[in-house]
Amino acid sequence: MAEPWHLYYQIKAAVYSKLGFRKKQLFKLLDARFNVDVYKQKPAAKKRVCIVGAGPVGLRAAVELALLGSHMSVLEKRTKFSRENMLHLWPWVVQDMASLGAKILFTKFCMSRTYFHVSTRQLQLVLLKVALLVGVELHTATDFKAIVPPQLSPVSGISPYTIKVKPKISELEFTAVLGASGTNNALAEPVGIERFVFCQKESLGVVCYCGVGKRRRRRRRCRRRCRFLD
Repeated sequence: MAEPWHLYYQIKAAVYSKLGFRKKQLFKLLDARFNVDVYKQKPAAKKRVCIVGAGPVGLRAAVELALLGSHMSVLEKRTKFSRENMLHLWPWVVQDMASLGAKILFTKFCMSRTYFHVSTRQLQLVLLKVALLVGVELHTATDFKAIVPPQLSPVSGISPYTIKVKPKISELEFTAVLGASGTNNALAEPVGIERFVFCQKESLGVVCYCGVGKRRRRRRRCRRRCRFLD
């Protein structure tokens, strides 16, 4: 099987000459990331990793592991990204996303120097595009059911993790399985991992769709951010 990062260079060779100046900057940014010493060494090569959950955390982790050389699979039970709640990003997160081409893929990404807010959906879309470019496989409408721990064999050593999903996917054995599905993480409970809330303040993004006029089909999106304290 070809290494996953080979897909990136194949895509670049096929489309680069046809792109405008701005779109070419995306490949220049990713080239710079691939040329960082730790990524050039590919320490995770020949590893197969599965991430359960295609939220911002799951997709960003998939991009990082793919850059490190791992064969990545991401499982997502939803069929589309529809979470419009607004996220406040730390400055270092904005910088990291910009280095992956976020401002090229989404020109309005955190335009203000002090107001670093973006919807979960938009963040997912940006990360998904980067993930697909670097060879990550995304399986939508795929529900994670269970994981079978590896078995120690005196002959072959430690076997890989086996996952059970519905519907089945082509690859079911992995070196590691990571849970990134939020509070519904099916990986934590079976092994007795308890969850803790580190911050008592929770923010909720409320999205209102208001009709502009009787004869207009377009809708104006009004976002209202509400903060609730325990």
